[in-house]
Amino acid sequence: FAVCTIIYALCLCILNGISVKKHIGYIQEADKTFLRPVICSMVMGAVIIGVYYALYITSGINIIALAVSLVVGVFTYFVLSIRWQVLGIDELLALPKGKLLLKIAQKLKLIR
Repeated sequence: FAVCTIIYALCLCILNGISVKKHIGYIQEADKTFLRPVICSMVMGAVIIGVYYALYITSGINIIALAVSLVVGVFTYFVLSIRWQVLGIDELLALPKGKLLLKIAQKLKLIR
C-alpha cells in the first residue's frame, strides 16, 4: 500500500510539472530541486542508522539511541543542504525560525 501511495504522488508531481511547463513555460531545475535533496536524505539516513546502532549496542537503551540519532540526523541534513546549496539565505529565511537558522549557519561558517 505504501508503494502505491509513493507511485501515485510521484505521478502527480510529474504530471503537474508537465502541465506547468506546457502552460507557463517554466522548466524546473532537476539537480537542485530533486537530486541534491535526495542525496542529502540518503546520507542523513545512513548517518542516523549508524549512530542509532552504535549507541544502541553500547548503551542498550533504545530511547537514548533514537533521540541522539534523530538530532544528529537533523544536524547532518541541515549542514549538507547548505553546503550543497540546496538551501540559500532566502530559503532559510522563508522557513519557520529562519533568522535563527541563518544565525546558526553563519556561526558554523556554512553561509557568509
